[in-house]
Amino acid sequence: SWALRAPGTRRWRSTGRRSRAWWLADIQLADGSSGIDAVNEILQNDAIPVIFITAFPERLLTGERPEPTFLVTKPFNPDMVKALISQALFFEEASQVAA
Repeated sequence: SWALRAPGTRRWRSTGRRSRAWWLADIQLADGSSGIDAVNEILQNDAIPVIFITAFPERLLTGERPEPTFLVTKPFNPDMVKALISQALFFEEASQVAA
């Protein structure tokens, strides 16, 4: 699992345990840092589905990593996000069974 980084630091910190089956991210984080960079760093060590919720989908659909597993544009419907989380959990569980 991953701990939130402290304001002013550049790196995310791994706790050494994997407890997340999915990751929810935005392109621009509240502190002005890049959600894309954060997800790239996390995916170096943990291959999990990513759900991006963003007002800037064109910044993600470039063919470079991370290509989002799921993409929701703002404004969004909370029920759609719940459905995508369910799908992410289903596919993550299926990939664990197959491995």
